[in-house]
Amino acid sequence: ANPKKHLPPEMYMQKHSLAIYVQDAVAFVLKRKDEDKPLDVLVDYFESVTSGTHVAFREYAYIAATPYNRVSFLKLFWKTYAQMALKGAAMSVRDYLSLLRLLCPDFPEELTDQLPQSITDDAMSFSDFIYAFEVILCYNHFLVRCLLLYIAIQDGRSLEELTEGGEVWRNEHTVPPKGMVWPVVTVQHTMEASRFGKAVMDLASSHLCQGCPSVNTLEDVLSGFHHLTFDQFLLKLCASDLVRNEIGVLPPRNQFLSASIAMQLDVS
Repeated sequence: ANPKKHLPPEMYMQKHSLAIYVQDAVAFVLKRKDEDKPLDVLVDYFESVTSGTHVAFREYAYIAATPYNRVSFLKLFWKTYAQMALKGAAMSVRDYLSLLRLLCPDFPEELTDQLPQSITDDAMSFSDFIYAFEVILCYNHFLVRCLLLYIAIQDGRSLEELTEGGEVWRNEHTVPPKGMVWPVVTVQHTMEASRFGKAVMDLASSHLCQGCPSVNTLEDVLSGFHHLTFDQFLLKLCASDLVRNEIGVLPPRNQFLSASIAMQLDVS
């Protein structure tokens, strides 16, 4: 058998975003230095990180800072509002945004604006919302880049021209720009799927993209299209079992109700 390959310390810390948690833990120690012993604060902090409760009531920049934080927030949202799945409630996207802001006061409206327009025209069930929301939340930076690629290809412009220097492209943890929404043109006009697909595959294979679906999953999502709109691309991502499996939080749709009941009973 081949011996396990160990990453150098710097690469290990980068891979698991450890610097972010260390910095945040130090801030917690300083904030509570007059109340508790530093070691007790550190234990409490890292226990909350391990359990995934560390993202509750935190600012969006912290939630978006690591893939683990985004997944933890998705789990927290589901657990907090799982009873809505049992009631079969249907609400508007703005109502769901209000629920998100009870857990993250500055949760950006720009993210819920990025849900596929074709499923947000009417009231959405909790299950429809969360299965689309998981993709927007967990892969948001990748989707912003995909949108910029789509517009650049469509308009015949370079990505640098579109992003005024490319900061959105380069910075993995950039909070979506204020007012960043999917332009109507991306919904109404189609482009060749092969052309867009090649650009998306190149992005997913590059060092610029961390936290995105695998190349094999993207190939499956893009298959069957000769032409597509950006909204169709989003819809296929949101409906993909391969994407759901890679994120690793939500169960298959036909098991969502029973899993939500278990979530409510704290036995899952």
